[in-house]
Amino acid sequence: MTQPIFKINNVDYTKYVSKLTISSNDIDSSDSGRSKAGTMRRRRITTKMKLQIELRPVNHTDIVTLSTALSPQTISVTYIDPRYASARTSTFYGSTISFGEQTYGGEDVQWNTSTFNLIEV
Repeated sequence: MTQPIFKINNVDYTKYVSKLTISSNDIDSSDSGRSKAGTMRRRRITTKMKLQIELRPVNHTDIVTLSTALSPQTISVTYIDPRYASARTSTFYGSTISFGEQTYGGEDVQWNTSTFNLIEV
């Protein structure tokens, strides 16, 4: 059994994650493309991962902590990668951060439907 894990700069944020979608994206060289005859000539340089994260509802203090963790130009992220037998750590940058909707009730603001993408450097 593989335990879920999601860390940013070695701080565990797993409890905040409700859904993690992973995609693998090929990066091709500039000489890749189709010939006049329509034949594809492809030179893959590397493969990079994209993580799409959806958060559970979190209070205001937690969303501030997470947004601060995502604010550096690059961050170290540890997650379960489907290509490896164990957790993997790699460098990512944050993209398309949506803090979702605020709801009010009780003593604190609640943030619902917050999402963000992480793209491997």
